[in-house]
Amino acid sequence: MSEITSIELQNGQRQTLRLQGRGTVGYSWTFELSDPNVVRVTIEPAPAYELTGKPQGTSLDELVMIEGVRVGRATIRLALRRAWERTGKTLDERTVEVSVVP
Repeated sequence: MSEITSIELQNGQRQTLRLQGRGTVGYSWTFELSDPNVVRVTIEPAPAYELTGKPQGTSLDELVMIEGVRVGRATIRLALRRAWERTGKTLDERTVEVSVVP
């Protein structure tokens, strides 16, 4: 699946996207950023307490934090893949078009 999302941020504003995790089967989200001068991106697992009461083998979601750092446009390409398979087919892909405004 490939999905495109557009967001608008102000300088210093942050937005978090929640993506379905697949860590228990070796997959994690990675990103490529067209312009690191416009936005800052980090990916972290959701808090571990979210697994409380869920069946064994449930994966944590992953949180993509996006922060506007300079006026402009940037594209974030997110890919869900195994760390040892850096090339080839991904399990999922997302594209985020970001506009940072004053």
